[in-house]
Amino acid sequence: MVFEDAPAGLQAGRAAGMTTVALATTHRPDELDADLVVKDLSALSALVTDSGVEISVRR
Repeated sequence: MVFEDAPAGLQAGRAAGMTTVALATTHRPDELDADLVVKDLSALSALVTDSGVEISVRR
């Protein structure tokens, strides 16, 4: 999983076969092509499980 705030970083993450999460901190959300776009990292929570890390959007 890649967390990025720049289009080039998201493109590189996608090229590497990663799930992409865009942080709309330096670019507008419509400029960010990602699997998920959030305002910043405070919008996410992470849970470590036996099978890996689960990322979810806080509501």
